[in-house]
Amino acid sequence: MSLSLILYPNGEAERTYLYGYEELQKTVGGLIECVPSDDRVTIWCNEEGKLNGLPFNPYATAQWEEFDQYKCIAAGDLLVGTIVIQGPTNEEGEATDCPAWLFYEYNFELTGD
Repeated sequence: MSLSLILYPNGEAERTYLYGYEELQKTVGGLIECVPSDDRVTIWCNEEGKLNGLPFNPYATAQWEEFDQYKCIAAGDLLVGTIVIQGPTNEEGEATDCPAWLFYEYNFELTGD
């Protein structure tokens, strides 16, 4: 279970707990893929989102810019569909809670708990 920030393509954001792999898959609408980022967060997307024509997510792409240590965005990459941001992985390889500062720093209009 990890406290997660969910970013939707329409600009809405949700703060919620996700319980495992299946809930991550359900949230992003398919197989999950970890987006290359630094060690402050874990960003999940739909692995086949671009192939399946999911809508561009400008809000998540803008957020990813802060964590994009590999310069994927500069190389033309972007995020599509619903995106989940959680904390960095722990010793067991599981994502931890999304950092609290992320919820507040960007003034997301949050729904959920």
